Amino acid sequence: MVSEFALTSQLTPLPSVVVPRQLTRMMVAVVVFFLLCWAPLLIFNALQSLDVFPVHVPGPVKHLKTAFELMAYANSSVNPVVYGFMSRSFRESFQRSLCGQRQPHGMRRDASKSSNLTHLTSLRQPA
Repeated sequence: MVSEFALTSQLTPLPSVVVPRQLTRMMVAVVVFFLLCWAPLLIFNALQSLDVFPVHVPGPVKHLKTAFELMAYANSSVNPVVYGFMSRSFRESFQRSLCGQRQPHGMRRDASKSSNLTHLTSLRQPA
């Protein structure tokens, strides 16, 4: 009988499974910014539901709630900035798309393969 250790020691991780440290840091940054942007509004709404704040807030509290809502919506514009600062491949791809440059020679797709694949998948019969 083969031991569990023998089976697991022979397995090697696939390159796509190995997560680089840079990607982990970038995802942690995205989650932290998400929490910083959305937490104030969510906490305020929870306090409103507990009647700590009235539903129709007057004066400065109304402006505070508006600021919290703007912070939550601003989270959508923060993500591309985080990607731009933390991912070299994102920056390079973004620059290529803005400048209209083609992909480097080693990164070209074979158009005939993708069209054949599309043709083959379109010929499938529905199950």
